[in-house]
Amino acid sequence: MKKNEINNKNKKIMFYNFLFTVIIGIVIAVLSFTNIFEKLDYRIFDSLLKNRPEPAMSEKIVTIGIDDASIEAMGEWPWSRDIIADTLIRLKEVEAETAIFDIEYISPSKHGVAPSASEILSEKLVETETSVNNALMDLAEAPLSGIPIGELSNYAADAINQIVYPAFSYIHESLNSDLLRDNDEYFGEALQFFGNSFLTVNNMNLGYTPDIENNHYIETRFLFHNVKDNREYISANNKYTEIETYDGVGRGFTPALSTLINRSNGVGFTNSLIDNDGIRRRIELLYKYNNNYLGQLVFSPYIQYVNPDEIIRGKNYLVLNNANVNGLKKDIKIPLDKNGRMIINWIHSPLFESFKYQSIISIIDLDNIESNIEIVINNLRNYEITDKNFNYLSFITEIQDLITDYNNIKVMKNKLLSQCKGYDIKGNVLEGISDEEYKVYFSLRNSFFANLGLFLNRNHLVEIGQRIDEMKEESMDVGSFYDDIKEEFDLLTNEYNVYEDNLLNIRNICKNSFCIIGNVATSTTDIGATPFQKQFQNVGIHANILNTLLSEDFIYSYNWYWSLMICFIVSAVTLLLIGTKSEKIQNIVGGIIRVVVLLIFFVIFRIFKIYFPVVGSVIFFSIIDYLAGVIYRFILSTKEKNLITKGFELYQSKELLQQIIDNPEGLGKEGINREITALFSDIKGFSTFSESINKDYIHNHPIYQKDTSLTAPSLLVNILNDYLGAMSEKIIDNKGYIDKYIGDSIVSMFNKPIENDDHAYSACRSAIMMKKAEKEFNEKNLSENRIPSALYTRIGINTGEVLVCDLGPEHKKNFTMMGDNVNLASRLEGVN
Repeated sequence: MKKNEINNKNKKIMFYNFLFTVIIGIVIAVLSFTNIFEKLDYRIFDSLLKNRPEPAMSEKIVTIGIDDASIEAMGEWPWSRDIIADTLIRLKEVEAETAIFDIEYISPSKHGVAPSASEILSEKLVETETSVNNALMDLAEAPLSGIPIGELSNYAADAINQIVYPAFSYIHESLNSDLLRDNDEYFGEALQFFGNSFLTVNNMNLGYTPDIENNHYIETRFLFHNVKDNREYISANNKYTEIETYDGVGRGFTPALSTLINRSNGVGFTNSLIDNDGIRRRIELLYKYNNNYLGQLVFSPYIQYVNPDEIIRGKNYLVLNNANVNGLKKDIKIPLDKNGRMIINWIHSPLFESFKYQSIISIIDLDNIESNIEIVINNLRNYEITDKNFNYLSFITEIQDLITDYNNIKVMKNKLLSQCKGYDIKGNVLEGISDEEYKVYFSLRNSFFANLGLFLNRNHLVEIGQRIDEMKEESMDVGSFYDDIKEEFDLLTNEYNVYEDNLLNIRNICKNSFCIIGNVATSTTDIGATPFQKQFQNVGIHANILNTLLSEDFIYSYNWYWSLMICFIVSAVTLLLIGTKSEKIQNIVGGIIRVVVLLIFFVIFRIFKIYFPVVGSVIFFSIIDYLAGVIYRFILSTKEKNLITKGFELYQSKELLQQIIDNPEGLGKEGINREITALFSDIKGFSTFSESINKDYIHNHPIYQKDTSLTAPSLLVNILNDYLGAMSEKIIDNKGYIDKYIGDSIVSMFNKPIENDDHAYSACRSAIMMKKAEKEFNEKNLSENRIPSALYTRIGINTGEVLVCDLGPEHKKNFTMMGDNVNLASRLEGVN
């Protein structure tokens, strides 16, 4: 029976514990649904990410930065677009694989001055000057040629209309056609010349009037048509982004200029996502436009690179079906978060300390150095020094060949660029450059610089010096001729060496790479915060996105309800396993289990890159659930202790009970000799008294007749309990300890377990008070006719040394006293 009561009690406790767990789980679920823990989860995620090993950096990623050094050299940004065009042409030469522009070219730019404007203008002016001079000479000689004086005015007017006006009109036309250059057109030509270039589409509503024809061209040629999204997850995610990120601005479709788009090889949207704490951690990869899909800025070239047969969108993943990775066909599964974004696996270092980096000014300088080389070569051509036979020295001939070769290179470059007319809507080239033409062009350039190197290695200065010495012997005035030409040779040698070194360095960095071009200067506003950097250039964000894709080092993110469910199950199982154990075991084991569960979530992220939100679902739920259990068990324990205490207060003093609770070992477990005062008491003639309480007594006393269930034994026990209670109270009030009750007898001691220096006095005082209580008991019960006769107490008291100890087996102890002095107190009581 008792075992069943305990089981029922344990079941009740476990039920309430489980109920608390359910309630707490519901509260945490509601709070998590409102994203109240989201920012704290972000901080936990960032900390875990920082403690993970840094992902490998792809050697195929290069950031080309418009940095402080570039702006200092070239002036305030934005620059004329011909500068970027020349950079693209140079990237083609160093065999860069892909050029990705994190720069928006939405509006047309101003025309610029053509590179050969000064030469063209000089040539046109000379032609005009010659024509005008000839007309004036003809006019001056007109009278001599027989033209009448009266017709000279008409003759002059004809000369002005037919020669002078057309000559100056010719200059005006040249200013518009030959001296000015459409830099947008030139940039477009350079985009096609490079080949695999990607431009931007801004998918926010910027307020521009849509270019329907250009948008249709982009949609048909560049957007993905092989995306399978049966449940419209992408549309739903795009809508969520529009509401949460764009703050009501709305989605749009604003691409680069059509003259640029038509010559590029792809487009992508640049818009990055910011979490509600201002940090960039994730990115949307696809944007649905009409019935097709626009890729993110680096996702578009990545898709072109791996060339999957199909892009399949699931609820929490994106599958690139049958993708080409290093020559092998396989499916690439990209995990997505609850809103369809890929989590970026960030490189830990700042941009300039992570991926391969190339300042754009280094590429621009190659063009500047090349221009200097051309100038020096032409300067050397002007030194027309001959030998004794009036034949040019060999270096003049070689210089002339170099000039001819370089002019041929420029002509071919202009020809190739003029062939870059773009692509039709199906991606077919309208007029372009063949592989053979590329091969010939770059072969000419390589040959030119190889020949220039050979030219410099021939040490023509020796030949020149010898001829100068001969000229001096012939008494010819050579002045500083040798020093001047040597300075030109030294300059050419230096420029050539710098050019070759820089070209090789840039080639080593950019060859076969994805080159992401953007502004990284300190003045740029195109920056954002990442888990590792408070200010990080957005060019680096695209680099990290591409690195995550290329490395396939993805981070998996699960919703908060998964971690809450796991913790709920752990709590329920823990309760089932240890719910019936002691309070101490439940507290310790329960706490350890919850700490272990939290650590397991952290370990899972570190090893498997799987992140579960832990703030609400794990930390708050586990802590609150654990504390609720601890508090509940504490309340139950306190309640039980209070019940026990109140029960024992019927037999012992509060002071004694508190001393036992505070120091349970102090009861004398091992047994000690101690001076105490023993007090024995019993009821004189109790046998006679008990025999008088019988059935007839109850029947003859009206006070008991009303209770039909009352029996003689129960009445005797009631009277005895009242009596013993009154006697015991006086002993307890005087710091006495009730050892035991033997029938009507009370065995008690003073000075143990409660320390009491006046134990003998306390015992005597108790005896006096017991006699007073006896009198009050008799008067009250006799007057109410509750007892047949008065009860008289016999008391024996003795002080002396006795043995006090816990006596009995482990499961049943009794704190008692033994010895002659105890027996003497008993005998003294008996002789009263």
